[in-house]
Amino acid sequence: MKPSAFVLAIFVMTVGCSGGMDNPLDTNVAVDDGTADSAQDTGGAEVNVYAGSASHGDLVVFSVDHAAGTCEVVNETTGQNVSVDFSIISDGQMQGVMKVDTGSDRFYAVELTDKLIAASFDTGNPYNTISFGVSGGTDNMANQGNIPGDYVYIHIANASVNGSTDIKEWGILSIIDDGTWRVKAYATDVGNGSMPAMAPEEFSGAFPVEEPDSTGSWAVNPADHARINVTMDDISGQLTGFAYAPDPNGIFVLDMGTGNGFILALKILPTMTLANLAGEYKYINVWNDSMGAGRSAGRAVINADGTGTFDSLDTDNNLSSGVFDLVIPCPNIQNMFHANSSETSGDTTVELKHYFVLLPYAFMGFNFRTDGGFRFVGYSVGTRL
Repeated sequence: MKPSAFVLAIFVMTVGCSGGMDNPLDTNVAVDDGTADSAQDTGGAEVNVYAGSASHGDLVVFSVDHAAGTCEVVNETTGQNVSVDFSIISDGQMQGVMKVDTGSDRFYAVELTDKLIAASFDTGNPYNTISFGVSGGTDNMANQGNIPGDYVYIHIANASVNGSTDIKEWGILSIIDDGTWRVKAYATDVGNGSMPAMAPEEFSGAFPVEEPDSTGSWAVNPADHARINVTMDDISGQLTGFAYAPDPNGIFVLDMGTGNGFILALKILPTMTLANLAGEYKYINVWNDSMGAGRSAGRAVINADGTGTFDSLDTDNNLSSGVFDLVIPCPNIQNMFHANSSETSGDTTVELKHYFVLLPYAFMGFNFRTDGGFRFVGYSVGTRL
């Protein structure tokens, strides 16, 4: 599994690929296990629509037509429209993943029909290496009672934290049923900035968040129930969020504006264990380490006893693989896990530490190299197929 990451950063700060973001954003019934409709939609005339954000901070809308084998993306921020052809990988480790060929380039996407999509192709902006959307037909006015709760987030963006791109931000987002929200942000290492460092397995804070780094308000958009209007108490203007919460297993996406990427948050599920979440997850991956930089498709197999394996297929059709030493839950974030591994590609082996969050139907994570320091490798976002 090659990398994945996050950073709640102040909205007014403009961030490029080498920009910095040292401040956080100051300025969860019946369980749907995702298996009933988790198969890839490979036929029929229906067009599946998803709305969300991309890693540069663009609002994007996907229209996936399986009958035609096309995916169209409207980038509402840049005004650009993109149409790509795709096919479904029919066998092997990446069965069910969408393969996207654009001229001489190859990318990947994963879709859980009418739930979510994650893609690594250009979605109307060359800086968009990861884009993520949830069902555009979601009625969050009807689902409003399922949205409040505590979420663990990562901020997907081309930015450094505490002065280094090897450091990323994660944290806790509490969405309150009175229309407010609170954030507690942490960095993955100390660096030379002001964001406090903490490993997810060390978190012992309260739920909902106390002494937040940032607060604000949220409300379902009255004109488009798939969208959430979000404000921050110390910043003027409005952000656009997206929620998928037909049951308590909620996903929340917050577009942070141009240059600032997006927040991806998955509901914390205290009763969930590996016995509930074991299975096979497919995802798209954006990575950058001593083996190079690129985008890939990935598969993680998580077993109830804490064992597991992973594979990564890059855009040149090279497959790498690894074995998790032991998948361990974070004590106070029960559906967030960490594991060490070695990953081998050809004659090269690297040592990794993985952090990933699971819902019964969704996957997000970020990975770090541990041979020769603790260095960010990349982001992974996907679903259970």
